[in-house]
Amino acid sequence: MNPEKKEALVKKLKKGLVYALVLSIVMIATYQLRKVERVNSLVDEINCRYRKDSNACVTLGRLAGSQQEWEKVAFYFGKACDLDDAKTCTLLGTLMIKQKELPNAQATAVSSYQKACDLNEIDACMVLGVMFKDGKDIIGTVTEKSAEKALKYFQKGCDHHLADACVMLGDLWMNGAENLPKDQAKAVTALSAACNLKVGAACDAAIVTINGNAKGILVAEGKPDAIPLAQKGCALERTGSCAYLGDITVSGKGVEKSVSKGREYLKKSCSKSPPDNTDVMGEACHALGVSFQTQDEKSDPQAFEAFKAACDLKYAQSCTALAKFYHQGITVPKSAEKAGELFLLGCNAGDKEACLILTKIAEAKEKELKAKAKAAKQKSKTSHKRR
Repeated sequence: MNPEKKEALVKKLKKGLVYALVLSIVMIATYQLRKVERVNSLVDEINCRYRKDSNACVTLGRLAGSQQEWEKVAFYFGKACDLDDAKTCTLLGTLMIKQKELPNAQATAVSSYQKACDLNEIDACMVLGVMFKDGKDIIGTVTEKSAEKALKYFQKGCDHHLADACVMLGDLWMNGAENLPKDQAKAVTALSAACNLKVGAACDAAIVTINGNAKGILVAEGKPDAIPLAQKGCALERTGSCAYLGDITVSGKGVEKSVSKGREYLKKSCSKSPPDNTDVMGEACHALGVSFQTQDEKSDPQAFEAFKAACDLKYAQSCTALAKFYHQGITVPKSAEKAGELFLLGCNAGDKEACLILTKIAEAKEKELKAKAKAAKQKSKTSHKRR
């Protein structure tokens, strides 16, 4: 064998030996690791079953979950839950809902969530509240429906400052349910709590409930309980809160009057982007337009723009107000046709004044036509006599 071939063969052998050595090391390490894992599992098993270590039970449950052995997961999570591990009780409840083919799945899910809630795992209280309110679990399976039980769990969640629970609690009291009469005062308390937890929509809802004005946010006067909620809601960029605050500030309804400050609130509500409530935006734009017609520093052009914005949002009274500008030729050229279109738009949107004006316009036109017809007839008679 020549030296070159011999050297190449030696290199190959060395390389093969290195690979074999590395492979041996990996195999030994894997074997040792598996031995360690088995030992660790055995230790966890002892700690979970006999030493009442909930962390060991959770570890075993997660290991079983990685292998999709759901009955084992339920067993070990159940052990941890029995040891008052609140978070694992919640996990067990969710597991039993998702793996509903497991024995006693639904009953175990409910009892697990209940124990978690009792242990002040507040998210579990929220899950139970929704479940009993809707009569179905998180994947849509039909369960027991009970407004009283829902109320209990939402109340606990709200007491622990869970904003969503306060919102749901307020909704239950506001709308009532079977065996649960409406209670506006309790609804306001719950919604106010949610508002204080920075849920802007709850501020709006509380204001409407306090004022008993289900059809809108604008009111005859500002209520003391509603004003601080409006201030919080407006700071959270809520259209309704800013509209309410603007309306009462422009006219001094229960607060110090400031036309300029009130208009700023109304403008903020009128121009909200993206809109959170187009109906309330329409109210705000209309109130802004009215302020430019009736309050200090009147301005027909600014009133026109505000009414136009409200009419574009299908606020009926603003379409009527806008029609009057065209009807009378204020700020814009007089146009009976455009005025008629806007009066009709306002009437179709439910404004009785627009419908009445349209009726009067139609009656005036009919009267005018009759007068013209009578004059033409009279003229024809006179002409015939002369002949």
